[in-house]
Amino acid sequence: MTSETSPTTRAPGRATNPARFIDQVHESPEGIRHFKLFVPGGRRIARPSLLVMLHGCQQDAADFALGTRMNDLAQHYGFLVAYPEQATVANGAK
Repeated sequence: MTSETSPTTRAPGRATNPARFIDQVHESPEGIRHFKLFVPGGRRIARPSLLVMLHGCQQDAADFALGTRMNDLAQHYGFLVAYPEQATVANGAK
């Protein structure tokens, strides 16, 4: 499941492949996990690296991405960033 959730950034002078920050869902026998994925815009990389960012208690994926500015680095260097959401049932403090 994929959905666009916020405006994307675009590198100056590049009209194709805008950056995307999208909601994703991973389903497995252990359950369903929601996460946000940043996909950099511009050039295509055949096998980009993936960085997983784990947020703290009172944060969510979008707040964490904004506060760390990791998407800016990912855009510059061309890697993906995943921000898993913590389920309340897994941690009462979220």
